[in-house]
Formats: sequence, C-alpha cells, structure tokens
Amino acid sequence: MSAPTVSKPFAGRPARLLPFLLILLLGLPTLLYPYGRDQAMFAYVGSVWRQGGLPYRDAWDVKLPGIYAVYALVGGVEWGPRLLDLLAVAATVCALLRISRSVAREDARPDVGLVAAVLTVIYTLGACDFWNLAQTETLIAPLFAGAVALGLARRPLAAGLLAGCAAMIKTTAVVSIIPVILCCWLPPVAPAQRQWADRTTSAAPIAGRVIRTVLGWLVPLLVVLGYFVVRGGLPYLVELVATQREYAAGDPRLTGQSPVALVVGLGLTGYLPVVIASGVGVLIAVVRQLRSAQRWRLSPGWVMVAWWGIALAQVVVQRRFYLYHWVVLTPPAAWFTAELLAAAWHRRQRVPWLRCLVVGVGALALAVALAPRWPSWVWAGAVMTGKMRVAEFRGRHTGVFGYNVQFARQAATHVRLNSTPQDPLLVLAFEPEVYLYSDRRAPTRHASEAPLFGETSISEDRRQAWFAQLLSDLKRRPPLYLVDRDVPHERPGWSRPLFDRIRSDYQLEAEYGPFRVYRHRASPSRRRASVPRG
Repeated sequence: MSAPTVSKPFAGRPARLLPFLLILLLGLPTLLYPYGRDQAMFAYVGSVWRQGGLPYRDAWDVKLPGIYAVYALVGGVEWGPRLLDLLAVAATVCALLRISRSVAREDARPDVGLVAAVLTVIYTLGACDFWNLAQTETLIAPLFAGAVALGLARRPLAAGLLAGCAAMIKTTAVVSIIPVILCCWLPPVAPAQRQWADRTTSAAPIAGRVIRTVLGWLVPLLVVLGYFVVRGGLPYLVELVATQREYAAGDPRLTGQSPVALVVGLGLTGYLPVVIASGVGVLIAVVRQLRSAQRWRLSPGWVMVAWWGIALAQVVVQRRFYLYHWVVLTPPAAWFTAELLAAAWHRRQRVPWLRCLVVGVGALALAVALAPRWPSWVWAGAVMTGKMRVAEFRGRHTGVFGYNVQFARQAATHVRLNSTPQDPLLVLAFEPEVYLYSDRRAPTRHASEAPLFGETSISEDRRQAWFAQLLSDLKRRPPLYLVDRDVPHERPGWSRPLFDRIRSDYQLEAEYGPFRVYRHRASPSRRRASVPRG
C-alpha cells in the first residue's frame, strides 16, 4: 500500500522548528508571571529544603517530594519555575516528534506528530495562565510523554525511570507506568522491521523488558526512601502516604456541582474542544484497530489509546477538575486531535469546503483558548518596551479567592522592614508568597492553615492533631509577626484557641488590601517603617 500524500509545508525538517518558535513566542511573557498560591507553597517548602530543612518535618504540604526537589533547585527566583516550564514543554515536543517516528502504521503521517506538538504548545503555554503553569502536572506531562516515547523506542529502563520520576511528583502519576509496560509486548519497529504485525516475540525478551521497566520505575522511589531514611525523615514520609489516601478522596466543595457545570467551566477555559476532538479521534483509532487483521494483537496504536486513557483517568480520579489538572492530558489529546485533523485534511482533498470547515473550526477553537491570555501578552509587551514595571505587571494578575500578589508583597515588605531574618513569621491563610517576599520562615512546620482547616477530605482527627502541634510550636516560639486575611473555607470551632491567643497577644499594626498584619505585643517597641500603598 502506498504511503499517503503529505503536504509539503509539514514534510520538511524546517517545519519541525515551528513548535519551538511558538514556545519562544508564547513562553517568554510567562517568565514575568508571579507565583500563584500553589507555586509559592512549592517554593517555600523548596527553600526550607535548600536551607537544610526537610519537607514534611520542617515544612508540611500534601504533595510528594519530587515537586519540592524541583523548586529547591529552581525556585530561588520567580522566573526559575517559569523557565523550567518552557524546557518541559520543549521536552514534550521532542517526545511527540519521536513518537511520530516510532508509531509504525500504514496510515501514519509524519505531520501528525508536528501538529500534535504545535497544539501541545498552544494549549499549555497559551491556554494556561500564571495560576495553572509551573504546577505538578506541567512536569508530569513531559515525563509521561518521554516515558511513552522511550517505551515505543524499546528502551524500557529509561522509560521506567521517567515514569518513576513522574510518580514521585504526584500520586496520580503512579499509573503512568501502564502504557510503558504495554510497550514491552511490542515487537521491534525499526525501519527494517516495520512489518511488526507479521512477527512474533518470545516470552523471554518480554519478561526482560518488563523487569527493566519496573527496575527503572523503582529507582526514583528507592532514592527518595533512602534519602529520607538517612535524614531521619521516614516517619514523616509515612505520615504523608497515610494523608494521601484521605486527600485523594477529592474536594468536598465540588461534590455538589453537576457534571454539566464542570463541563461548562472547562469550556469557558477553551480547553473543551481539544478534549472532545481527541475523544472522537480515540474512538476512530479504536474502530480502526478492531477492523484490522491483527485486531487483538498489541500495537503502537493501542499503546497510544492507553496513554490517552490513563492520562484522562489521572484527571478524573482527582475530582477537582482545575485547568492545570488537564495539562497531563494535553500531549495525548493533542496527538489524537492531530490524527483527526490529518484524516479530514488528507482523505477529503476532493471536498474543498471540508478543508475550509476544518480550518475555520480549528481557528475558532484556538482563538477561544488564547483570548483570555491576550491582556497578559499586551502587558508583557509594555514591560519589554519600558512602559510598565514588572511589579505592576505581576500585580495585575489576580487569582481565585481574592488572590492579589500586589497586596501580598506589600504585607511582606512591611514584615521585612520591621523585623530581622531570625524573627519568625506565621501566615495563617493560604498565602505562602508572603514568606517568600519577606524572606522569613514559620516557627512551625504548619506554615499554612489550608491542610488544617481547608482540606476537609483529610480526617478531622488528623487535622486536630496537627492543630495541637501548631499551638505547641507557637507557644514554644511565638512569631513576631502574624499575617491573616479572610478565607473561603469555614474555620472549625476547635480552632478557637488559636484566634483567642491572637486577640490577646497580638495587635493589628497595618492593613494592605485584605491582608492584616499583626505584631506581638511583647516585642520591643521601635520605630515602624511604612510601606507605600498602590
């Protein structure tokens, strides 16, 4: 069977530079983005780790160690994780291009990988804002894609290693090894052996590949376990694992929302079209596989379907449906969307209006996805031309539940100007960016009230035990400053002793927007430095 005709614009090597040029175009403005709450918490725990502390023992949060290790390396500056985002998207692009050379089917087209790479860049750097980038999923996505690419290339040890690294970033990524293990049953797909469907493999090589995959997957786990054992942090790691089982139950605040409301919310982000298109592409791929002569023999096509299904499962099991959760689905969704577009483009060349329809609908979907980011790009242009300061650019980016980095920075500046680096600070609300901007640390591992009061999926007994630890730590080492603000969750009745202590031991010293800055009454009085508003 002759190979299908490939459009010249997508056939040459220069076209493969397109996704990397898009990374520069869409990604450079993201280097100016401020931290969101999650990124600030990752950076705070990473800074404690970088200064000799240990996650969970000296700074508690509910994520796995991998994300804090990354932020310990690159989170010293706000643009560090943003730059890593660009490198992660570039790695995903390379993986998709490599997959396009590994997937050997008679109807495969070399432009599918390129279109998938372009869509991945657009829907990662274009559709996601500062709140949804530099998250755990933006690191898991390239590791997952790279693991699949290496699995299809018959490099089981390296593929398992990448899947294991992903599993050390977030518990939902544990299942990313499944498509990699499926690759162990695939016969060789080297250019001289592309008739994979006519070949068989013995059990011995398959068993060897499975063993190497699992060994590679275990390496990151053993490294983490060994590190925490040496540092004396194994009990805290065990506590994390126990907490993860409860935390994975999902956000109770979303249980009352209907699936329709969640789908509509996803549609407003512009991400819904690629989810629907990829779902149609998966159905077509499954039907094509079932109609083939080797329908029940494992093929690269089935591996790609498994990749999409496992990535979607990682989103669904979290039951939170925030936009950044969908980032892990972006590469396989982009792949099947590209297959759908390629099929409509190449097989219907005699129907010009269909091509126009494909271009029109695709352009509209991309416009919907990119439109919300337009103000950020305009502001970034103003920064680059000197018409806007970086601080003003960051201050214009606000988040959910009243997140405002400008007011947070003002409160942090107030604390920094009126205290020394040795003076402890406690930020009650989930606003960890105040720690970073003030260069101060909490006197307790419970640097935020979010796991204690906000994450109600965690058992109340565990949260009350943490609260008792917090009170003990504050009694042992009272913070000089305490920063609070109104929170979206209800503070439980058993938290009253903390706020009674605040009313008796602290006095309100300043307010910056929603932030209230309290100073300990017993601290030596001295002249206060003021922070300009605005």
